[in-house]
Amino acid sequence: MKEASLWVLIRSKLPGHVQRIENLVTPGAPDVNACYQGRETWIELKVAKGNWIHFRNSQLAWFAKRTVAGGSVKVLYRKGDTICILPAQNVLAAQEHYQANPDKSIRVLYDKLGGVNYDKPFDWVAITEKIYEPMSR
Repeated sequence: MKEASLWVLIRSKLPGHVQRIENLVTPGAPDVNACYQGRETWIELKVAKGNWIHFRNSQLAWFAKRTVAGGSVKVLYRKGDTICILPAQNVLAAQEHYQANPDKSIRVLYDKLGGVNYDKPFDWVAITEKIYEPMSR
């Protein structure tokens, strides 16, 4: 599965105002901004490559700035028939597990990130609750 296919799935299933962000001005901004019942969140979409989730340094910097400011940022990735949702803080907290890629991005074993897994058939009510769940402080 490619990230574009994941976006099509999210767009069709996640309620609220869900918008894909194509931002060439702000490097690292997440792929999706979503708002539902007064709760707004940013969502970075990823597809696992083997056992790894890959992040650009600009994404990590954006996650850090937004979460320090109190914003809600989630990472939603798919590995096979499983969707996992985790707060971006989990990615930032997993620094000891970062491995450098040749292009200077980083990769993290997906099982080091925590999060909540949803297997097929996906429970979109539970996924919606997790996506729009307020960030813990």
